[in-house]
Amino acid sequence: MNKKIVFSLIGVVIIGLSIFLLRGNNIVPSIKVNDQLISNESVVVESVTAVAPSWLVIQTETNGIQGPVIGYTKIVKGENKNVSVKIDSSKKTPKLFAMIHEDNGEKNKLDFPDNDMPLLYNGEMVLQLFSVE
Repeated sequence: MNKKIVFSLIGVVIIGLSIFLLRGNNIVPSIKVNDQLISNESVVVESVTAVAPSWLVIQTETNGIQGPVIGYTKIVKGENKNVSVKIDSSKKTPKLFAMIHEDNGEKNKLDFPDNDMPLLYNGEMVLQLFSVE
């Protein structure tokens, strides 16, 4: 086979693989959660997409502002579906925030507010407000 053809084919494969790999790293963090009844001291978040291993944190809401953390669980990079989060329902407010927090401190330990801060994407916190009963 002609060397030019072989090198051309190798180049096409490398470019195609590079595009595939780069596209796979363009994860957009997001949260989808519905209003719900608290069941078994837990809330369920329908879908959470994370750019790295992170925390899904549930915080209270007062006048549109995030309050204390009342529950959290570890999530993996990529899409996490139907994530159950144990909460302290005695501290719940009628609305709660589901938020992604980075895992920057001690691994596998939520170090908020010291290290594991809310994830910012395009300058905005990745969060979703929802109602509970």
